Amino acid sequence: MRLAALGAMLLVASGCARRGVILDHDGGIDDYVAMVMVLASGERDVRGVTIAFGDSYPDQAVDATERLLAHYGARVPVGECGPALRGKNEFPAAWRARSAAVAKLPAFARQGASRQTGDAVAVLRRA
Repeated sequence: MRLAALGAMLLVASGCARRGVILDHDGGIDDYVAMVMVLASGERDVRGVTIAFGDSYPDQAVDATERLLAHYGARVPVGECGPALRGKNEFPAAWRARSAAVAKLPAFARQGASRQTGDAVAVLRRA
């Protein structure tokens, strides 16, 4: 199990009080699994999602994230990191393309992406 999914399990199981959280991910499949676990549990108040593009392509990660949030009825701001934070050692193209598969899953493909994505720093400040 990847670290993000394990972190989500610990976050959900860490107490009964409904606490506000900001989810941060890099567009990897494990991160979407973690988002589903947190959103489906109903135990956390998700106040925003930020995306750093290490393990994905930016447009695909944003699209998949917004479709997933829409599926769970979560109306929260989504922010992506700027070009200066994207780094120079990106993952291989085959790995990065996997993020698009999430948006094509039947449950999420029916959802419309809002394309209301902003800057990750702004999302963090507002949340």
